[in-house]
Amino acid sequence: MILEIDSILRTTYAGFKYLIPPTLTSVHPIAGALTGGTRVTMRGTNLGEDASTGRGAYVGATFDGMSATNCGVEAGALVCSAPAGVAPSSVSVLLDIDGATSNTLTSIFTYLEPPVVNTLAPPSGYSNDPTPIVISGSNFGPLASTGLNPSATVYIGERECSNVTVVASNGTEMITCIVPPGHGPDALIVDIDGTNSSEPFIFTDYNDAGTFTFASDVYTVQEESDTNVTITVRRSTSLHPSPTLVQVSVADGTAESPNHFIAKTVDLDFAENVFEKSFSVDITAGTRKQSHPRSGVMDDRWALLSYSTITPRHGTAVAGSEAIILIQYRCSGVGYGCSLDWGIVTSYDRDPAIEPVLPEL
Repeated sequence: MILEIDSILRTTYAGFKYLIPPTLTSVHPIAGALTGGTRVTMRGTNLGEDASTGRGAYVGATFDGMSATNCGVEAGALVCSAPAGVAPSSVSVLLDIDGATSNTLTSIFTYLEPPVVNTLAPPSGYSNDPTPIVISGSNFGPLASTGLNPSATVYIGERECSNVTVVASNGTEMITCIVPPGHGPDALIVDIDGTNSSEPFIFTDYNDAGTFTFASDVYTVQEESDTNVTITVRRSTSLHPSPTLVQVSVADGTAESPNHFIAKTVDLDFAENVFEKSFSVDITAGTRKQSHPRSGVMDDRWALLSYSTITPRHGTAVAGSEAIILIQYRCSGVGYGCSLDWGIVTSYDRDPAIEPVLPEL
């Protein structure tokens, strides 16, 4: 190449390279946001030198006739920002290298609608541990296994999930990822190439379930026949305690036959913000023939309340002490140690020196 500068001819051997028309062989990714801006890498031949050398040719690309922006050759490939699409559809791409156009790859790039979330599983996790989740929906783009998918990011509030992967099962689009430990509840956001989902899915981080206790150590019943007793189970107050299934059993205690006491097993479902649950149990105190004077040792019977299982959805739970239902004989009339006070039958004369005989809790 010969340069003329101030009428002085000089010869330089930097060279000028004539390029033959380019060819386009692949596009990555093959899908992106309808709003445009996806950085697309296009590979082929005869694309000129990298822009970093300062000797690159003019380069450009069109998506169904719409011009891409911010184009440049990087590591031998043409990289551009895709223009905004007209509608969700597949478009054709061709290259322009200094006025020479490439072959066209037909319907090679797909404009996606905003991602849609249909389900989130599980919807909660333990605040101290990472939680794998699966999100199903649509418009997530090509599967990660193709290597042609656009960027996919999942957020729980301000926390960014790790190991985000677009997969499919039985024709259903899904994203798998891992939620880092933290404190919620927070909204789920799926970001596909800069376009966000808008469905109101919430992920909740639960703490330990707490300590479960009976509201009373001893429930006293003074009946001769079937008696309904209301038992209350409470748990310690905390922020976002884990939902928990508590199973309480009522054992027969000192019953001499099934007719004396009715054993029962009860399942209590504690939701997140539930700190107290009650249930009822019928206690049958059979008729007893006592000798005089009546004494607590002879008259009293008991049933034992205990926790069969406590199963928190997340974290741990603590079982408090057991409790007792104490059954005492009630007067049905004057006599046999029962006294009359102003015409009203009162409780029988218990020996004050004798306390009820109860198991140690």
